[in-house]
Amino acid sequence: MDRVDLRPEHVRYFTELLRSRRRTVGRLDGRFTGWDADYGREHWTSDPSFDAIMGPYTAAINHYLRGELGFHNDLPYRAISSDVHPWSFKEFEGQHINVADKLAAAMRANPHLRVQVACGYHDGATPYYASEHTFAHLEIPAELRGNVEFKYYEAGHMMYVHEPSRLAQSQHLADFVTA
Repeated sequence: MDRVDLRPEHVRYFTELLRSRRRTVGRLDGRFTGWDADYGREHWTSDPSFDAIMGPYTAAINHYLRGELGFHNDLPYRAISSDVHPWSFKEFEGQHINVADKLAAAMRANPHLRVQVACGYHDGATPYYASEHTFAHLEIPAELRGNVEFKYYEAGHMMYVHEPSRLAQSQHLADFVTA
């Protein structure tokens, strides 16, 4: 941490955190840990949280498509694929995408617009503090700050992976929509 001035690249961080125990930590969900083939490299070979959920998700979508929707096709299902690379967001090429200014403009234009932000404590892809920081600096009048609410869950990036978080988020969303 000292050598990188307390700013490690994120995948390197998840690779390094439990290196002494020969484990890697999930980026999507830090509650998941895994093994790697080589603990001398700076980056893992895969995200243990992604590895844990990909098989069940693929089985679930295939069951849903074939069993419930009656859609039969032999094309492979790819949750994430390099076939669509390189991505092109022409106006954002080579920079981080930030739409906070657009959200702020929408909230200023429509003072009835409400926003609910769901945060997983173990999310390394979109850490909750980054969301808090972004919204704390959102360029909206003080009287619109009450239109933003945060909900926190003992989960990672995908709250529905953790059953208690899924149930809580479902209720929070229902309450938010019907308020």
